[in-house]
Amino acid sequence: MSGHFLHHMLGLAIGMLLHISTTIIFESAPEHRFNAARFVAVIIGALLAALSIH
Repeated sequence: MSGHFLHHMLGLAIGMLLHISTTIIFESAPEHRFNAARFVAVIIGALLAALSIH
């Protein structure tokens, strides 16, 4: 099994986990209303994760 294939499969798995988790986070509010504070928290978390890569 080549490393290229493994990277694609890991990317697919991580993408599915991100999709499921963001769906749970954003649709857990009553009547599926958009929560701006929750969205800002997710953006800040993503930025912190991106900055911590280095």
